[in-house]
Amino acid sequence: MGYFRRYATRKGLLDIPSARSSHQLPIPRGGGIVFVVLWLGAILLSGGDELSSDDISLFFPGAILVAAIGYMDDHHNLSPLVRILVHFMAALITLYFLLHIPPSYDSLKVLSSHWLKGLGLILLIVWSINLFNFMDGIDGLAGAEACFIFLIGGGWLWEVGAHHYAYFAWLLVATVAGFLVWNWPPAKIFMGDGGSGFLGFLVAVFALAGKIYWNIPIVLWMILYGVFWFDATVTLLRRILVGERWYLAHRTHAYQRLYQAEGSHRRSLLRIMVINTVLGIAALWGNIHQDAIPWLFCGVLIVLGIAYWRVERLQPMHPLSRL
Repeated sequence: MGYFRRYATRKGLLDIPSARSSHQLPIPRGGGIVFVVLWLGAILLSGGDELSSDDISLFFPGAILVAAIGYMDDHHNLSPLVRILVHFMAALITLYFLLHIPPSYDSLKVLSSHWLKGLGLILLIVWSINLFNFMDGIDGLAGAEACFIFLIGGGWLWEVGAHHYAYFAWLLVATVAGFLVWNWPPAKIFMGDGGSGFLGFLVAVFALAGKIYWNIPIVLWMILYGVFWFDATVTLLRRILVGERWYLAHRTHAYQRLYQAEGSHRRSLLRIMVINTVLGIAALWGNIHQDAIPWLFCGVLIVLGIAYWRVERLQPMHPLSRL
């Protein structure tokens, strides 16, 4: 990572502070591409007999597309339309292999009869890619969230006998943890869109594969992922409702306003990790008592809603508004 940091500095690949930033000094960015390459390479080199062409087809095309367009955006600030089109392409390719639809006339029939469900899954993957990018705004947050999700999610995969997928998840934890050493507050390098989009993509793919192949309830993954999707979704809806240009960068996510109120990346990150600990315990309990998952999920929504409201009281999204 030190080599890439020097490369990024030399090439001017720096995140320059602006009115929307949560940092004060120029910081090298794009470091997430390092763990992308390490993870993909490690899987190819160590997958052995358990690594099938189906596994490669499921993970590699979409992951490479998402990471590549994100890394290009880190360098050139691409149009949002270009990025989103590539995200949809990656999601469509991944869904094709996820559902094991053979390239025949029958596959067209399957797609046409289940097009609404397929569209929903594509939107889910695209939203996960982008919300992870939205939430990568303070030091260490995206990396810590990824380690948390894939550490526990890998345990569920191991439990159902999906040992190679568990290995993939834990390998990702190891590579991201190595990056986190450099990204922990105060960050020496930022992840960038290439890394954050890649992680959001993999969260969706692991969750969908866990459900489709091994019947791991997708709600359990949603509980683990709660801090990210709840903040990103509620904030987006609020911005749309008040007529803001929601597709532009901003500093109004709850985690960003928590930082503005705290004035410390480290304290804000630790507070979010406390919430994640609660969510992790809830998800582990839900895996044991799956009949109670609907009630558990309702309880998680209440916890997340209270946390969001408390941030709103500390630092309102719109200063004249009150929840």
